[in-house]
Amino acid sequence: MLLPFKYYNCPALNEIRTLVEFVEMKMGNKPFHNFRHVSAVLHFAFALLTLGDGQAVFGESFRKYIYSILLSILLHDLEHPGNNNDYEVKIKSEIATKYNNESVLENHSSRVGIDKIIELNLLPKLGLAPDEVTYVQNEIHNTILYTDPSKHGKLSTRLQELSSRWARIKLHDEELTDYDFQTLIYAFVHASDLNNLVQKYKEVTFEWYRRIVAEFQSQSRLEKAKRLQVTPFMSTLDSESARIKMQIDFTSHNSLYFKDLAKIIPNIEHFNDIIEENYIW
Repeated sequence: MLLPFKYYNCPALNEIRTLVEFVEMKMGNKPFHNFRHVSAVLHFAFALLTLGDGQAVFGESFRKYIYSILLSILLHDLEHPGNNNDYEVKIKSEIATKYNNESVLENHSSRVGIDKIIELNLLPKLGLAPDEVTYVQNEIHNTILYTDPSKHGKLSTRLQELSSRWARIKLHDEELTDYDFQTLIYAFVHASDLNNLVQKYKEVTFEWYRRIVAEFQSQSRLEKAKRLQVTPFMSTLDSESARIKMQIDFTSHNSLYFKDLAKIIPNIEHFNDIIEENYIW
């Protein structure tokens, strides 16, 4: 878990180690949303950053962008209960009320994680200037909110617009706007969160798929027990055909996202072939 931070010569490895241990303690043992998932997402992001030459993409101020990505991923599912936002809203949970039913789990993970970062005084120890500290803290929050599945469409639109301009930006050495940098941060993190779609070994893809199905089935049982409206697509997952359809729909829904990202990071074009192979499989 420390490798990405060591690679970028992080000067606060002791604090990062403490943060990683805190995340591991807070993640619990849910089938999908667990510490192993956080580790997989973090290392996939590291692969994206190195394959895509993150320092070149983000320019002179790359440190604040890299730390925004890596720390957002470490914290993005903190204290995840193994159900979705809709369930929190249905049961009128304390955190649903606190965050007005908006990105409930993401807001909660952000708050708990940023509180720990402040407790550790981590960002100044990373060698960030005061304005960079403010930037990274804000972007950790914003980036985690963009991991809410309901924001996939909005982020896909942002990525598609940026990728359509990318060749011109590189050809004419145009400067990226703050909005562009935000889009890149959110896109890197979201792609990493979807890494199971582009795993080379199909068995890995299937194992993560099996784990998320287990969480959906668990939520469905809870909804039935509490006499809540059962989430429609979760109610039929005991059927193999329904599980297959869900995975096909999910893969189709996200395949274009990686095609747009590959326009910015040409070295990941082969991911599209992997998605196609996994789709057929």
